[in-house]
Amino acid sequence: MQSIWQRQNVQSRLNNINIGCRGAAPLAFPHVLRDKKRMQSNVFAVFEVNGTSCALRTDEVAEFLPLPRLSRPPSLPRMIAGFLNLAGTAIPVIDMDALLGSSRDALAEPGPYAHLILTRPAAGQKTVALLVKRVSEVISSKEAPQPVSDDKTLNGCVSGIIEIGSRSVHILASERLLLEAERQELAALTAAAQVRLGEWHVTH
Repeated sequence: MQSIWQRQNVQSRLNNINIGCRGAAPLAFPHVLRDKKRMQSNVFAVFEVNGTSCALRTDEVAEFLPLPRLSRPPSLPRMIAGFLNLAGTAIPVIDMDALLGSSRDALAEPGPYAHLILTRPAAGQKTVALLVKRVSEVISSKEAPQPVSDDKTLNGCVSGIIEIGSRSVHILASERLLLEAERQELAALTAAAQVRLGEWHVTH
């Protein structure tokens, strides 16, 4: 039985959306997430996924993290980079390059500027971390994003587009990155990772 994570055309998540450009800079803006005035729906954390400029609204982001060592049990779907041990809690890490369109058999190893974006989950969902090459900048937009209809991308994972200079930046909806069946399978894998993590707990 084929895993729900194995898609013939994962690029359909960004179907019919224009391609953008790229950026730079490691962990230069954690203060943004502590500034309630900037944690608004028109402030965005920008990053690149397979050559496409993407962003999340900062009110959907809990934290930016440098990439630590991840636990990766055998036979995980390629979209899952592994699990982060966050204060004793197993957090699944989604490889955004794999999720949003790379058809390569083997993904490149994350570079030295790779970041994890720890999401602020929507009601009824669990926290996940998104692995990106690097978060390049945090920007505010005076203009409302151009809306993108749900049928243009898989599961409506792109909610809108903003223009930054010559770039079109695709605003991702974090709660729609995964299909419901994928979330259920991820929850089961995460529960198993939590059990493994608990087996290594040592009391003094």
